[in-house]
Amino acid sequence: MLTLAYSIDLPDDYDMSIIDRRIAAGGPVTDTLPGLLFKAYLTRRSDDQATPRYAPFYVWHNEEAARDFLTGPGFARLCRDFGRPQVATTLVVQCRLNEGWQDARFARLERLPITADSDLESLAERESEVAEAQTGALAVVAGVATGPWEMVRLSLWKEKPATGHGSGDVYRVGYVSRPHSKGSSSP
Repeated sequence: MLTLAYSIDLPDDYDMSIIDRRIAAGGPVTDTLPGLLFKAYLTRRSDDQATPRYAPFYVWHNEEAARDFLTGPGFARLCRDFGRPQVATTLVVQCRLNEGWQDARFARLERLPITADSDLESLAERESEVAEAQTGALAVVAGVATGPWEMVRLSLWKEKPATGHGSGDVYRVGYVSRPHSKGSSSP
């Protein structure tokens, strides 16, 4: 498994209803993407005390499906509308989906540096314990990024996560796409 994530920072006065409409139209379309485990449509508004942002996060079963998405019409449309974003890719080391994960309304996205002397095997194994310790999280996905060496962790929540559940950016979840079966393009 691997993840793809990108973020698009928007002007402070951006009409976020444009993004909301984009999510409402695109969510059901990505429900049919072959090879997609799920896509979380993440947004942050200026009233969240930060720069408005649209930040989709994808978890793919395999690299072929991710490649097909990046070279396909959906990503081309995003690039046409916002410019081509830098896409961060990770190799998944932990993916825990608890009951009700698809009903998430908030997400926390953490980026944790991995030092040159870190034992990657131990770090990967530890992510299972980290996921278990996030009481109340509906899902936790962690992956290793090898560009800037870092652990990228997405956790999904029903309620806004408390500050004690980690650092990182908190987003609203506008929709969770979840194709019904691995590799299938039919719902």
